[in-house]
Amino acid sequence: MRNFGLLSKKGGSVVPLRSVEVTSSVLGYTARVVSLLEYENEEENPIEAIFTFPLDESSTVVDFKATIDGRKVVGKVKEKEEAKQEYDDAISSGQSAFLMESVRRDVFTVSVGNLPPKKRATVEITFIMELPTEHDGSVRFNLPSVLTPRYHAASSRQEGESNPTDGVTYLPASRIPYTFSFKMRIEADVDAVTSPTHKLMIENSVDADGYDVTVVQLDEEHKFDKDLVVTIKPKNA
Repeated sequence: MRNFGLLSKKGGSVVPLRSVEVTSSVLGYTARVVSLLEYENEEENPIEAIFTFPLDESSTVVDFKATIDGRKVVGKVKEKEEAKQEYDDAISSGQSAFLMESVRRDVFTVSVGNLPPKKRATVEITFIMELPTEHDGSVRFNLPSVLTPRYHAASSRQEGESNPTDGVTYLPASRIPYTFSFKMRIEADVDAVTSPTHKLMIENSVDADGYDVTVVQLDEEHKFDKDLVVTIKPKNA
């Protein structure tokens, strides 16, 4: 199974994830998702890494930003050769650098250079996703699992083991190494918001322009053992 997230180019090992913060705005059959992911280089030396994010045919990355050891970097569209030259120059001079590449249509890729030892990198990726429709007219929001790497409760025999077929790591709940938060804003008049995977906290209100707004958050701790799915049924669906 292919790894996603922030990976070391040397050997392909995963750079440890420390926190995930997801905010989403849903309008009709489309969701805009902003994901803030924080990683830490636990090595004794700088590492050159690559951030990979899976995309299906209904998703498009529209913005990318990063902060490396307090220094902010904003992704810009440039000619490929110009961007590659600037990236190579930065790496050779010991600077941090990002190089955005789209290797395949279904994978968004960013090369990351010189993440200092014992320092953190924050990646902010914004993407638009089309929401599939259910048989009753509801739309279904399924958070990509790369934003919530899988963990399961471990026995003493399993602890620290990974299953290569599904990417699940076995750890005690108290040792899951990162935090997760989720907030969704639905800009529509809805009949119901439910989830087959999680308990939800739902707040309905009217914004300053008189439009109905529903804010959705988790009403339980995320267990990291399954996907996060939210189903939205519009009025008169």
